[in-house]
Order: sequence, then C-alpha cells, then structure tokens
Amino acid sequence: MSRDNADGDQSTVEHVISLPEAAMKEQAVPAAGHGDDASRELNVALRKVSIVLLPMMFFCGTFAYIDKGNLSFAAVKLNADLGLSPVDYGLGSGLFYLGFAVGILPSTFMSMRYGARWWLGFITIAWGIISSCHALISNKTSFCVLRLFLGLAESAGSSAGGHVLAQFYPKSKRAIPFTVVIVSSMVSGIFAAPLAAGLMSLHGRGGLSGWQWLFIIEGETSLLILVTYSV
Repeated sequence: MSRDNADGDQSTVEHVISLPEAAMKEQAVPAAGHGDDASRELNVALRKVSIVLLPMMFFCGTFAYIDKGNLSFAAVKLNADLGLSPVDYGLGSGLFYLGFAVGILPSTFMSMRYGARWWLGFITIAWGIISSCHALISNKTSFCVLRLFLGLAESAGSSAGGHVLAQFYPKSKRAIPFTVVIVSSMVSGIFAAPLAAGLMSLHGRGGLSGWQWLFIIEGETSLLILVTYSV
C-alpha cells in the first residue's frame, strides 16, 4: 500500500469518526434553546398564577389569624356577659387548637381526594360562617362547640392552602408563595388590635354587644373575601 493511499484512508477514518461528534454538537444547541423556551414559558405561567393565587392566599392567611385571635380582644366583655369563668374560657380556647390538630391531616386527604380548589373553597366559606356565628354564643356549651369547629375549619384551610401551592409551584419556586403566607400573619398582627378596638366601640348599636359586632363584621368580611376568590 502506498503512502498516499494510507494517508487517504486515515483521513477518511477520522472524518467518519468525527461525524457523530458533529451531530451531537448540532443537536445540543436546539436542546439548550428548547430548555430556555420551556423555562420562559414556566415563568410566564407562574406569573399569571401568582397574580390570582398569591393575593387569595395572603387574604386567607390574614383573616385566618384575625379570626383566630379576635377572641382575646372580645374576652373581657364576652366573659362578663355570658358568665364564663377563666376555666371555661381556657377550655374553649384550647378546643380551638385541639380541632386544628385533629383536623389538619384528614383535611389534607380530603383535599387530595376531591381537589384542592373545591375543598379550599368549601372549607373557607364554612370557616367564615362559623366565625360569624360566634356572635350567637349564649353559654359555655355553644362557646366550646364553636371554637372546636372553627379550629377544624381553619386547619382544613391551612392544609388545603399548602396543597394548592404545592400543586402550582415546583420545589425551586415555592419560597416566595410560602413567604407570602407567613407575611400575612405578620400583617394581621398590625391591624388586628386597632380593628378590634374600633368594632368593640359599636357596643349597644342594634342591641348588640361590642364583642358580637366584632365577630359579625370580621366573620362576614372574611366570608365575603373568601367567596369572591373561591367562585
């Protein structure tokens, strides 16, 4: 075999070997481009979801903490009107957290079974109604029952809300949504006391005590916001 033929064969072999490498490089460019397009589409979709979902979660979180804590502002007048002892008040307060602890796990399964959107809508409406019904408390029994049911409802709202966020946001994008929920509790702390003081000043209007106005207005406001976002 001549030297020229050998050089020709070698160049042919090198050319053949280099073909797959060139093809892989050509395919890698569109793949990277496709990944960038997918990432942009995901970010656009998440922005659209966030415009609707995050305000809803913020308001739900804010009013959940307001409804949870308004009893402490109503306590003095409520206990005097109903003749509740410190033991009675402590029992009712504790039953709220018992309901919350007992209800959170079954509610998560209900959310997974029936869908987070419908379960969250149902349970938040129930929570607003139960909160408003605190204005109808007339004795120790009704006080304890309503606190227990409010705890169950709020636990369901909490777990369903977390389920909704987990459905819409991938793991790498969940920091901001969950931060919004945490911040809502801080915001509620800013407004809860002045709001309660203003509502308690309605004492005597319409033949109702100040603590009744507190539960009615805060409960109905929660219900209105929750229904608006749930429909």
